[in-house]
Amino acid sequence: MARSPGTAPLIEALRSRFGHEGFRGPQEEIVRALLDGQSLLAVLPTGIGKSLCYQLPALMGDGLTVVVSPLLALMKDQVDALRARGHAAERLDSTRSPAERAEITNRLAAGELRLLYLSPEVFVAATTRKMLRGLALERLVVDEAHCVVEWGHQFRPDYLLVARWGRRLPFKHVAAFTATATPKLAREIRRSFSIPKSAEFRQPAHRPNLALRITPCRTGEKTTRLIRLLRENPGDTLVYTTRRITAEAVTAALRREGIAARAFHAGLPTPVRHEVQDGFQKGAIPVVVATIAFGMGVDKPDIRHVIHYNLPASMEGYAQETGRAGRDGVTATCHCLASHGDLRSLRDLKEAANPPPETLAALLDRILRLGADFEIPLYEWSVANDIEVGAIEALLARLEMDGIARAKGSRPSRFDLRWLRPLESILSGRDKAEVRLLRHIHTACPQSFGWLRLDPESLPAPLHPTPAKISRLLHSLDSAGDARIRNRRPIHRYQITRPPAEPKEWIRRVVEDMDERHHSALQRISEVERFFSSRSCLARALAAHFGDRNLPSCGNCERCINPTHPRWPTDPAAPITDTHRSTIRALASENHPALSTPLALARFLLGRSSPATRRARLTNHPAFGLLSETGHDSILALTKAILTNVTSRQAR
Repeated sequence: MARSPGTAPLIEALRSRFGHEGFRGPQEEIVRALLDGQSLLAVLPTGIGKSLCYQLPALMGDGLTVVVSPLLALMKDQVDALRARGHAAERLDSTRSPAERAEITNRLAAGELRLLYLSPEVFVAATTRKMLRGLALERLVVDEAHCVVEWGHQFRPDYLLVARWGRRLPFKHVAAFTATATPKLAREIRRSFSIPKSAEFRQPAHRPNLALRITPCRTGEKTTRLIRLLRENPGDTLVYTTRRITAEAVTAALRREGIAARAFHAGLPTPVRHEVQDGFQKGAIPVVVATIAFGMGVDKPDIRHVIHYNLPASMEGYAQETGRAGRDGVTATCHCLASHGDLRSLRDLKEAANPPPETLAALLDRILRLGADFEIPLYEWSVANDIEVGAIEALLARLEMDGIARAKGSRPSRFDLRWLRPLESILSGRDKAEVRLLRHIHTACPQSFGWLRLDPESLPAPLHPTPAKISRLLHSLDSAGDARIRNRRPIHRYQITRPPAEPKEWIRRVVEDMDERHHSALQRISEVERFFSSRSCLARALAAHFGDRNLPSCGNCERCINPTHPRWPTDPAAPITDTHRSTIRALASENHPALSTPLALARFLLGRSSPATRRARLTNHPAFGLLSETGHDSILALTKAILTNVTSRQAR
């Protein structure tokens, strides 16, 4: 086994490859362990520099390091930064064109790359596994490793299969990295990759330069409190909200007060998100009001304040989000405007997002009856059953994990196409059948923002198009530079390899497991409530949550400074008025199929979109989120009564 070099050569490698004069924290120890060929788990706080821990060994050693990461923007940023320094790195994810994929595959086969970043979906694909088996694989790096074991419909389900296929591919060792893992979660990660306890590196979560602050207040007081905080505490600031609509409303209120704020959430157009992120990074935008979609991979060292306008959904989320402040080591403050209304909203959103057990059971039963070889059109099933695609993917991943089925790849059910050259130039020299097909696509397919939307199954039979033929034709256009192709709405193919001996019992266990993980998510909200209600040192309580129970009182947090901090004021749920009832009865009378059940209607009134309501474009309806400040149980009781009444009246 190779041994890591001495201190001087290692520092020289760090300086020549990254321009750093020295390591931070446990970086050197982790780098040496990887150079010595050890598998390990590293639990390091946000901002400690996890990526360097595996990038430097990859560039110093032989073979290929494969990095699995769920963050596409972060992968792109890291690969761009590595390539700017002349390092042999690439990435494969859903954004790469067929031509780019082919070029990367050729470079891999030639042994030219040292680092390959993969999204989890690409890593677990059969074609990727086949490609990797023929390469000189050195190590597998799993970023955000907690996703491997902490799963459910709200996580990236393909992460479930990373450990399974990581064990089966010929990697010499594995390195798992995460910023947020309790001791229990760390044990599960180590077990998934057969990493010994002695190979766990853990940096204490406590950051002494972060001052944790809590301001208990009623929901209606938050914006006023936020404005005061921003005026009294200058510096670049991140404000976190739970919902997109809240981020927009708070941003508008701040701008009316003359505060230069911008909103950021996943619903904004990509160019706007890039503009906001770039402006904040460069200091041109001092305040960003965002959902948790903002911050992943943001390497801004001088964020002076992180303010939680709404309570975080978990202690792990709180640690990651506050960890984005003060990475330069200078004092930074982390405020939280805590209200009982936030706790109610967090629980309501979790309840609304949880797929009904009977729906999950029916889906699993249907899958097991599809035959030995079957296809799953994820988008169509998602809309038809009104549950998120991730929930269906989690069920399919469970089939693979239990050895019941194996994935056989996928095919797109729809393509987006944009011409890059004049159509007549593209048609020149092609056979008559291809010319007829491409002319039909050009004239008959709907167009949006310059992209043609092609559904192969909608093409007329006389053209004799098969999905395989269309796919080959379109990819040839992309490779030739004639068109840009995007694959949309994949249809996944599977094969049953070992049917469960007792299908009903297996289905029952899977549904119970999903329900148990839903209750675990609710338990994490209770942990947040206990943390912010505690009268002891906040920094010590946060460190203890992640396994460090030896931290003394910090002397700098809200509880250390003010041990007699006032209790949270009461924040009752907003009442349901007669006007609300009238609006909801009118909505129910519109007979929208997406709102035909009490649960679907309650979810809609809470402001929780779903595949069916998005497909029907109902999220712009004035009643969407009408009762966002009212408890889930009260809304559900109301929707049951109203739908029963409306159905009875319409039947007469």
